[in-house]
Amino acid sequence: MKKIIIIFIWIIYPWIIWTQTNDTYDIYSQIIIKDFSKSYKLIAIEKLTPIGFGDIKDSDYVYFKQNLKNLKKETFDNFRTNNEKADSIKNYFSNNLNVIILTKTDIDSIFFEKNSDWEAFYKKNGQTQGLLSFSNIGFDKEHQQALLYYGNQSDWLEGDGYFILFEKISGKWIEKSSFMSWISYMYL
Repeated sequence: MKKIIIIFIWIIYPWIIWTQTNDTYDIYSQIIIKDFSKSYKLIAIEKLTPIGFGDIKDSDYVYFKQNLKNLKKETFDNFRTNNEKADSIKNYFSNNLNVIILTKTDIDSIFFEKNSDWEAFYKKNGQTQGLLSFSNIGFDKEHQQALLYYGNQSDWLEGDGYFILFEKISGKWIEKSSFMSWISYMYL
């Protein structure tokens, strides 16, 4: 029996992790391709996933379900659980995407230096779309539905963030619905 368990752990567990990683980066890549890659040759991404979702309560499921049709409770719960801690984003994006992953130190060295701002960010990192952050993804048990958040900031008063629901159809992740969670734009 021990041999069977060891074989399971040695063979099956890495496959489960690989599948989840592939699904995660397939979804992240789709967002980059859809929203950014047509306008920008280089995409800047924050290395750590945000953990600021602690204020999403179990009772918020009703609101999310109204805005994201067909959202399963288990997907919502898994999203909340997966975002209790930050994870590192790695460069497992689609091969045709040119990304740079910025650490907290990279970001702090630009924005917390005296007289530094977005101009300094672009001077150091090139003409990117700004700074993109992805949450960890919540999946249902069958790995057929996924919920995530992403936000992009391109200046002090230019940015937005979204919650997006994906479903796996015929082996491909398809965006089913989304809603904006915040926006910051300066109008002159």
